Amino acid sequence: MDVRVSLVVITRNRVGIIRKAIESWKGLKRPQDELIVVDGDSTDGTYEALRDAEPGLIDLLIHEKDRSEGHAINKGFMAARGRYLVSLGDDDLYFRDALDLAFDALDAHPEIDLLMAGGESIDQVGDHGNLQPFFYQWYPEGAKLNENHEFVGMNGSGMVLRRSSLAVVGLFDPRHLHADTSILTQATVRGACMRYIRVKAYSHRVGKQSGSLTNVRKTYIYDAFGFNGLSRWRYLQRPGLALDWALRRLGLRKATPPAEPVWDGKILD
Repeated sequence: MDVRVSLVVITRNRVGIIRKAIESWKGLKRPQDELIVVDGDSTDGTYEALRDAEPGLIDLLIHEKDRSEGHAINKGFMAARGRYLVSLGDDDLYFRDALDLAFDALDAHPEIDLLMAGGESIDQVGDHGNLQPFFYQWYPEGAKLNENHEFVGMNGSGMVLRRSSLAVVGLFDPRHLHADTSILTQATVRGACMRYIRVKAYSHRVGKQSGSLTNVRKTYIYDAFGFNGLSRWRYLQRPGLALDWALRRLGLRKATPPAEPVWDGKILD
């Protein structure tokens, strides 16, 4: 069977959320897709829940130790057969209709190696019941992916990679803490054709376990790639966002979801 999309999930010791994730995958996977789950040798029952999932849902379950997030994703990508590769967070939600627009765009534009879709972030650090977006990760109007590198650091949940383009982009660098930042920088330096599609493809939960909160102030120096100081801290670049965050933390301003950009049929440079 010709596999169109390989959905790759990495997880480890997440038994508290994995059953809910398994249920969400049932509505996400299409007949021409495959689902690959890479479990980093869980010891809390996560692996058993995955092993006992509905027959046919998980096409490949890898259960072994890994060195990092990037290392785990690489295992899934190397085993994948799909035309397109998507790395799914085990605690995020995904909107398949929006993802289908991204897959259709890649079908129509074979020159594109990597397509970034937008999404929303939900701040659940202090309130697990919060489902209100505190910002949307939309690529700014007028910016060029291959010229304006401030995009580096966008959530990797919205990344769709053409499998054949691994020959250009390469696999994830297992040494870097933020796998999505690393692979986007790598793709830029290596001359991959990257585009952006303005759709809401995912809902990212930012909790205490999230990598989004880990070492967020760090400025990455990719000497091996020839870049200096990419991925600056988001709030230093956008003082208004920093002020809004501080006022909400102090209880002086209520979070109000920003307006969602809507799909306009365009693929942005």
